[in-house]
Amino acid sequence: MTHKFGKKFSLTGSVNYNLNRNGNLSSIYQEQYLPAGNQYSASTNESNSKGRSISSNFMGSWEVDKRTRIHFTGNLESLLIGMKTVARMHLLMLLPA
Repeated sequence: MTHKFGKKFSLTGSVNYNLNRNGNLSSIYQEQYLPAGNQYSASTNESNSKGRSISSNFMGSWEVDKRTRIHFTGNLESLLIGMKTVARMHLLMLLPA
């Protein structure tokens, strides 16, 4: 986006916004047959993550006269990341009678 202020000054800029979401869910069931007793276990794991970012860029130009021109640039950035992990594990051990 460009905006001119009169004939000698112009300003150009852009803004970007980004949102990402990722997730994972897994479960495991195990059996172990051991001489001292059998073991059975189950576990689940769940994780979610979210990231947001915003950035902006701008550039300006000022023509002071036919031989002098001033340029300036700048940018701003912000990043926000959130993450959540939930893990559950259950262990059941059966011993011989």
